[in-house]
Amino acid sequence: MPINTINTMGCSDFLSPPEVVIQVSEMSLLISWTPIHNATAYDIEHSDSPDGPFVFVESTGATSVAIPISEDLMKFYRVIARN
Repeated sequence: MPINTINTMGCSDFLSPPEVVIQVSEMSLLISWTPIHNATAYDIEHSDSPDGPFVFVESTGATSVAIPISEDLMKFYRVIARN
């Protein structure tokens, strides 16, 4: 299954953008990123286009998340640090 990824960064309230890494497994993506000083949560968003519009997927306090994928879908992801 071909997977195209884009490392898109986001930030809020003057937080530095996280460095994002995407790993592909059997039927999921492991999206991980560098922790950002003063970040209290990270929002994960996806889009059908690298230019958006992006849709909220989930919020987490961790620095990684596993996202189930489907063979017939291509999504672009970004992580936004929040405080």
